[in-house]
Amino acid sequence: MAFNPWDFQSAKVYSAANDGTKLGVTTDANVLISAISITNLAAAITYLHIFDAQVGDVTVGTTVPDWVICIPASANVTIGFPDPVKHTAGLTLSSNTTAGGDTGATTFITVTYGSG
Repeated sequence: MAFNPWDFQSAKVYSAANDGTKLGVTTDANVLISAISITNLAAAITYLHIFDAQVGDVTVGTTVPDWVICIPASANVTIGFPDPVKHTAGLTLSSNTTAGGDTGATTFITVTYGSG
């Protein structure tokens, strides 16, 4: 059965602190992301890098992210997607001090997703 992003009984939630190292959220293909919440614990702007890739295929600072979210200093940002964002190779995240950079920034990330 395909994942319905609004059926929270079938949704998966991933939460973790990040300091610039890459986080392999899932290796599932056909990932549907319905929401992302990022808490920036730093007193400076932080960038969340999101990759449609397996964790082993990502080199932070070299691999170009599929999308980048800028989080203001000491802020929380939550993004909901009415039409879930589809990733076909997996889901890997990293939080850094610059867009496309490799210097880690301390954040707490929660992703609500499903695969189907």
